[in-house]
This record gives sequence, C-alpha cells and structure tokens, in this order.
Amino acid sequence: MTRFAWASLAAALATFGVLVATRVRREPAKHGLDALEPASRVALEQLARRIGVEFEILADASDGGNIHHEGADLDDAARYVRWLADEWSDYPRCWFETARISRVRLCSNLRWKVQPRAAIPDFDGGAMYFDVAFGPDLEEYVRRVMHHEFYHSFDRFDDGELYADAAWSKLNPPGFTYGGGGVTRQSDPTTSLLATGTVGFVDDYATSGVEEDKAELFAILMYSPDELRPRVAGDPYLASKWDRLAELVARPCAGAATPLPRR
Repeated sequence: MTRFAWASLAAALATFGVLVATRVRREPAKHGLDALEPASRVALEQLARRIGVEFEILADASDGGNIHHEGADLDDAARYVRWLADEWSDYPRCWFETARISRVRLCSNLRWKVQPRAAIPDFDGGAMYFDVAFGPDLEEYVRRVMHHEFYHSFDRFDDGELYADAAWSKLNPPGFTYGGGGVTRQSDPTTSLLATGTVGFVDDYATSGVEEDKAELFAILMYSPDELRPRVAGDPYLASKWDRLAELVARPCAGAATPLPRR
C-alpha cells in the first residue's frame, strides 16, 4: 500500500486544517525541554541550533486570543519531536527567516477559536503551534502537516500575500475558480486524499484556495515526491506548479540549494 492509499479510518478523517478524532486526555507535562528523553532532546537541540528557532513544551492551558491550547504530554512531545526533527532535517535557515518563525510551541487540544487544529501558524507572534497528541496511527498525516503549515508561514511573508497569487492562478486549467478556502473543507473526511482525477491539483483540499494549493503541493513534495511523479508526467498543470514552487522556495536563499526536489 502506498503512503497515500490512506486505508485506515483515522487517516481518512484527516484534513490539513483539522482532524476530527478522539484523543486520550492525559495530564500535561510540567517540565521543560530538559525532561525529554535523551534521544528526543538531542534531536531537538540540534535542530534548534541549525535553524535558529526556539522550541517550547507548553505545560499550561491558554484561552487568550484566537489560539487556544492545553499543555503537552511529555511522552507525546518526545515522539512528535523525533518526527519533526526528521521532517525538517533538510530545511535551510533561510526558509525560517523568510517565514519569520522564531518559536515552535508544542501543546495539545489545539484550537483556532473553537475549531480543532493539528497546527496553527501565528503570523503576528512569529510562532508555530503543533498539537502533539496525535499518535503513531496518524504518523503520515502529522508528518505532512509539519510541511503544510510551515509553508503557510513562508507563503505569508515571502511576498506579503497569502490568499492571492495571480501568477500561480494562471497555472490552473482554463475556467477553474478556487473555493472558499480551507476552512470550508474541514468537515469533509476525504478532502486530503491524494487525487487521481483532479487535473492540476494534488487533492480536493488544494482546490479550496490558492494558499492551500501551494501548501498541499509543498507538503507532498517534501514528504513523498515519488508518489506524485507518475501523475505529473501526464499533468502539465501540476508539472508547471511543481516548477513554480521550486522557484518560490529558492528565491530567499541567495542561490543556495534547497531541499525541495526538482522534477
């Protein structure tokens, strides 16, 4: 079974904006990064030094503003850190500088207002929030979320615009119009399944908005590009988007190589 067969019910319920799932509630961690088991702590410290980002394990709940969360379980945080260090292992520091991410906050029961989220970029605060309570049965979903939500921050600050991109929209099939944004697709359990018949888009969620189109493509290319290559070979719209995305992520890095694969 390929990475994107997504046969399990839990994976079928996944979207990049929210996951409707039952999670076991545990007492939040009351310790800092030093309390992580050694392998996770070392991986996190190495990642933090390389990309210039501060990591926090949140122990307390917060209901201020639009971002709400509870404290992170330490075991959940340790597992999540290992995945994050793996997925971000090749990210260059210039990407984080462009995305203006200075802190990553690990928590649980993460919500935007009342809507559950797996991750939330805090553009104004320079932070990225991740809900660490998703277990090993959702590993593929979580790993893709790490890339998807990062790209939203990158996209927001590379040119100051997130929800419009005229040059990108011109790469779509004739007559196509985006939907009402990712927030309108949160209740659809199949929206992030890798599509085979949606010309120009990796999945249905990508058709909801230009920002989701770019973030979905980035996530798949960073996580499992070989899953997409057969489709791209027969889809000139998707091929053009791949090339354009490679250009966008290379721009702020002063000619240095970036880890996004080329066709």
